[in-house]
Amino acid sequence: MNVFTDPLEDLKAYIELKTCLEQGETGGETDRHLPGALADSCVDSQKAHLIFALSREESLKDSARFRLVLTYSDLRARQIAQDCALYDRNTALFPARDLIFYQADLRGGEVDRERLRCLRRILEGKPVTVITTFAALLTPQIPLWVFRDNILEIARRDTVDLEAVIRQLVSMGYEKNYQAERPGQFAVRGDILDIFDLTQENPIRVELWG
Repeated sequence: MNVFTDPLEDLKAYIELKTCLEQGETGGETDRHLPGALADSCVDSQKAHLIFALSREESLKDSARFRLVLTYSDLRARQIAQDCALYDRNTALFPARDLIFYQADLRGGEVDRERLRCLRRILEGKPVTVITTFAALLTPQIPLWVFRDNILEIARRDTVDLEAVIRQLVSMGYEKNYQAERPGQFAVRGDILDIFDLTQENPIRVELWG
């Protein structure tokens, strides 16, 4: 039982919308088509509710794993992201890059970090609702395979070549500093490696033994 979605199950309009979207899920490999439906006369606050409800439907689990919401401006995208986050924390904002002065990023690269956090969720294959604008999609983007080929993975009990890790971090664009104070920096002190991942709020510490 879900207090947010159960009331929608009794609405004729919701049932028709879900049925329309399911048509693309029931076809075979040869006749499968992209489902589509138009839901109008829906107030702004209800749109996030509707997206959340449809993403929970078992019959739509394949097509609803990744949800893309397109809107006309970054301001509106942030409003929608806040509404969607109320129902589902798996919400990511993909803002447009700064192309002209009045869109300049005055928050120390926060726009780039938001974009990277969104791309990370997609690469990890986790269910996510991406909120973005047409301008953001039209901006040239580094291919996902470049990010995939530049992932540094360190697990417990791994044998780590510290010098090789340092070289990899530098090649990925990280800056070596005496202390990892800002995103994009890393620091080495003896057998302690601190990395401030661009997609994290706080740095990560790796302690090497032996």
